[in-house]
Amino acid sequence: MSNSSKITTILFLTALITYSSMVFISESIYRNPLFEKSLTIQKEWQNNQTDSLLSFFHVITKFSTDVVYLPIILIVFLFMPINKAYTLLSSLAYSGYLSNILKIIYASPRPFFVDPQLFKECQGSYGNPSTQTLMATCFYISLWHIITDYQIFTKNLIGHIFRYVIFIFFLNFILLTGLSRIFVGAHSINEVLFGFLLGIAVYFALFFVIGFQNYPAKEFFSLFKEKIYIVIFSTFFFVILLLSLLLSLLKKDDTSQYEKAINAKCPGMPEIKKFNYEGLYSMLKVFSIIGAHYGVMLLVHLTDKQYHDKDEEINSWYKSPNFLNHLYRVLMVVVFLLPFILYYTIPINQAMGVVFIFKVSLPYFLTFFSIFGPYIYCIFEYNIGNLSLTHYDSDETEGLNAVELTRDA
Repeated sequence: MSNSSKITTILFLTALITYSSMVFISESIYRNPLFEKSLTIQKEWQNNQTDSLLSFFHVITKFSTDVVYLPIILIVFLFMPINKAYTLLSSLAYSGYLSNILKIIYASPRPFFVDPQLFKECQGSYGNPSTQTLMATCFYISLWHIITDYQIFTKNLIGHIFRYVIFIFFLNFILLTGLSRIFVGAHSINEVLFGFLLGIAVYFALFFVIGFQNYPAKEFFSLFKEKIYIVIFSTFFFVILLLSLLLSLLKKDDTSQYEKAINAKCPGMPEIKKFNYEGLYSMLKVFSIIGAHYGVMLLVHLTDKQYHDKDEEINSWYKSPNFLNHLYRVLMVVVFLLPFILYYTIPINQAMGVVFIFKVSLPYFLTFFSIFGPYIYCIFEYNIGNLSLTHYDSDETEGLNAVELTRDA
């Protein structure tokens, strides 16, 4: 990294810390006044609601869940460089993790916990911040950044206009998501605002402070093979998992008042979908980026010996002029998505340990490990990916080096 890049990173980091500090301080000041104001506004809205408007907001909410996020990530993965797909997945994993760990720390009620008349949908987790608003903000702005980070959007005025039209579309969708969470009584105004502002912070951290999506392939892959980076990332993953376990299992809050509202409106809701357990359940989805990270690490290890100095081609593994190759790749990825079947087949009412390990942690880890590692390697081995890759084994590489030395002599 050049000196100018280091200075830029330091400036961005300083801006991020300043912005985040202001967000947390402001949230603590306005939390209670805005929460009380929300209860009044939500009553007025719901008194004037129509069934069609309520259905509309429920549909908007569905677009801010994994049912939509994961297929989008898969499409980006299949048709964009590894570092961009990795960054987009990071935006989803880390925004969800941050939201749920803050929910456990704050232990703030949802509006319908306080006023059951505001109930419109079953939710058992704490309310602050709004997870769906935070994740929608971070994910959709990240998606906009990635899909418009090409010359076609920057080389002329029409491209610039189209780029910002896409941004306005995503921004409107994010605002509708936040509005829907307030309308159905799932979150208060302060919780939605907090989620929105934190989503911007996570996006800024990933794209401007860290910026993996802009790393040259050689520099990006060095993060997965140099020992110092392996230790740093492994330690980071261990710390966030340990923190999530300790907070969710050891922090105890009096939830008896909230339990009454939940049991009255959502009878039969399993304990794992309430409060700290629901927070842990959602935080364990961070195994998606952990699996992807170690998948890329395996890919780098395998290709380092077999493909000589082909980092850019490996990062753009999906490129091929042959339509059938694209079709084969799409069909083949289905096989590597099979571990995710566990997520949909294991019932939520099983023992908590079974759910945490086999319904969440393993499916998310194995699925993203498989597609970011073994799947891409198989694409190379079957020659249905980037056709500019040339296969070498170690003996051939030594032979080529010997020929170059002889030629120089």
